[in-house]
Amino acid sequence: MVARGKGLSTTTPPLALKRSPVAVLLTADRPEGAIQFKEGTRGCVGAMLLAAAKGRAVVFDRRTFGYPGGGVGLGFGDCYRGFPIERLRSTGGQAALAGGHTFDMGEGERYMASPEVVGRWGPGAALLYDAVRVVPGDGVERRGELPARRRLAEAAGALAGLNGPGT
Repeated sequence: MVARGKGLSTTTPPLALKRSPVAVLLTADRPEGAIQFKEGTRGCVGAMLLAAAKGRAVVFDRRTFGYPGGGVGLGFGDCYRGFPIERLRSTGGQAALAGGHTFDMGEGERYMASPEVVGRWGPGAALLYDAVRVVPGDGVERRGELPARRRLAEAAGALAGLNGPGT
């Protein structure tokens, strides 16, 4: 048993994190020196979160969120326009793309049983903020910014209704 302070677990040892947690803030503020993807380029949000954990300030906006899945996860709404994400997340196969092109998605990711089931979940509502700022969590000062907790709570609520793959 691990003895901890008031309100903290007495049975679970503390996490041995190698890096600081990060704070995700909904904001219009773009601090000088913050890094972000260049407009029109692709990149991994996870790599940027790691940069924030290492001490860098990171900013994403509706034009600089990296890959479409990162844009959806950051709360910028449907970033998959023109791409049949429903088929990729479910059954895979040949998918029709814009301009008459096709894309073979193989067996798909099989998260859900069919494209129709994926379509019912949708990409989520878009945030009404200009940007998402990610900073090292140690010593975060609140200056009127809204922590992304509300967006995460909405996502958790949507996932709570999910009974597992194929539902």
